[in-house]
Amino acid sequence: MMRVIRLADAPDLTPAWDRFIAGHKHGWFWHTSAWLAYQRAYRAENIDESFAVLGVDGSVIAVAPLVVSKDETGAPEFSFSGSPTPRLLHHPRDGRFGPPGLHGVVEEQRLRVAKTRGVTRGVFAGWAFDGDANQDSPVTLRVIDLAYDEATLWRDVRKSYKALIHRGEERFTVSVADASECGRHFESYERLHRLVYAEPRPEATYRLQHGWLHDGYALVVLALPLGREAVGATYWIVYKGSAYYASGAYAEDNIAHAVVWRSILALKARGIRSAVMGWRGLERTDKERGVTHFKCGFGAADVPVAVSEVTY
Repeated sequence: MMRVIRLADAPDLTPAWDRFIAGHKHGWFWHTSAWLAYQRAYRAENIDESFAVLGVDGSVIAVAPLVVSKDETGAPEFSFSGSPTPRLLHHPRDGRFGPPGLHGVVEEQRLRVAKTRGVTRGVFAGWAFDGDANQDSPVTLRVIDLAYDEATLWRDVRKSYKALIHRGEERFTVSVADASECGRHFESYERLHRLVYAEPRPEATYRLQHGWLHDGYALVVLALPLGREAVGATYWIVYKGSAYYASGAYAEDNIAHAVVWRSILALKARGIRSAVMGWRGLERTDKERGVTHFKCGFGAADVPVAVSEVTY
């Protein structure tokens, strides 16, 4: 008999939850308790309804991230602050579709939460490395394969970016921070991020990001002109040998291209296998389309991702 338990109701379950994701070939950082904590911190109105399914022996056989957020009209939806909810993960030993009855149990719980919270819509998605998307999917992730040598990576950079990268590299030195030297570097990133964005994120999100950097789940790259504060920075989430471009802050024009390029090389030098630049096909505003256009200029391939929209 399977049993559903909300993660918020059982904090002692958190280590088992994260171990399950770490050991699952399709689990990624978006499934972890760390990212769920970020969702709660990012928007005060977000409600974490994530739950695990336990088997007859009490062990975790599936995890279902589930956050009630609000769309642009203020209506509640299942999403990660507007981004798709990660797919259900079930125990790999149970085959592609899991044990009999699992999906019924999961959908019943989602429906129960939807009724309680007034949710009428949910968006769920796979990830770049789970191989579960139809090749015709309109939603993709831009992924740079870092197995290629630097010359090949450079060849794939958009032609108009190359002069901007060279000019940027003439203006600053690059400093890369990981777990071994996170304190001062993260402070520089945070100061710059707060300076650049008129409405910086809540304080708790910076503290979480600092913790991820300290624990080895992130990389920060700073652009440092001689004798001055950082004028550019990228923050990458790093998990299971892949990285995701999570945040960028740039205080000067035409510096972002060089910072991102040097970030890509820094990730490669550390043995990271792939760099995910972001989603493509989910843009809703001109600003989001502009960000996608910028990210696509560093080469990469479109990896189809399974996305489903569910109504309740």
